[in-house]
This record gives sequence, C-alpha cells and structure tokens, in this order.
Amino acid sequence: MDAIADAVEDDDQAGPTFDPFSHKLVRRSMSDYLERIATAKADIARLKGEKEAFEQSNAPDDADEEELAG
Repeated sequence: MDAIADAVEDDDQAGPTFDPFSHKLVRRSMSDYLERIATAKADIARLKGEKEAFEQSNAPDDADEEELAG
C-alpha cells in the first residue's frame, strides 16, 4: 500500500517508477473508479477533437483577410 501511495503522490517530472493503477490490489479494489477514469479520459480526448474541429471551421471575429486565407 505504501508503494502505491508513494507512486500516486510522486511529484517528480519523470513520474512514478511504475503505474500504480495497474497494480493488482488497485485493480481489484477500485475497478469502478478505474472505469470512471478511463471513461473520463475518453471524454477528454473526444472533447479536444471537437474543440479543434470547431476552431478550424470557425474563424475568429477579429481575423483579417490574410489570416482567413491561411
């Protein structure tokens, strides 16, 4: 449990030395939570794609003709 907690709380830029969410204890005891995380990550990716598509199809109000041509 301490190793899992240390990995989750790791503040280094390199990240934890192992993925605490793949640990068998975490997968067994927190399966519903891990499913919610996976769903949230999928939603984030979908929304980012929708945002990019929206931004590409709608020019800003203050864009001039040269920017619109590009």
